[in-house]
Amino acid sequence: MSEPKNPVLSELVSELGGVTQVAAACGVTESAVRHWIRKGRVPRTAAYLLHTLYPSYAAADLTGK
Repeated sequence: MSEPKNPVLSELVSELGGVTQVAAACGVTESAVRHWIRKGRVPRTAAYLLHTLYPSYAAADLTGK
């Protein structure tokens, strides 16, 4: 298996219990979260929301910037 494009995002998805839980936390579809994983980055708005809910994850690490 190849290395994830964004290990921080992969860790967050694992810690939260999967794609379904991340999608529910952000109010988006599971398909959207899978797209983020493929691209290795989360849209800025969702990254800030996730950082607010889970402060140990920096928004900048999730956006890939």
